[in-house]
Amino acid sequence: MQDGELRDLRASEALLLGDDFAYDRIPGLSNEMVERLTRARPANLAAAGRVPGITPAALAALLVHARRNAA
Repeated sequence: MQDGELRDLRASEALLLGDDFAYDRIPGLSNEMVERLTRARPANLAAAGRVPGITPAALAALLVHARRNAA
């Protein structure tokens, strides 16, 4: 694993989502992605990436939304 990848992984683990994260309010997430994430309730972005069937586009939308709400 290279330095940039390790930094990205640490950053995604630090981006906490929480049990009450509203996946249904994220623009661009399909109903299927909302359902999978709601059922899994990942603690952070890294865990969301490990949910079976979650697409890279869904992770990108989740990242943008989570960063906006964290600020």
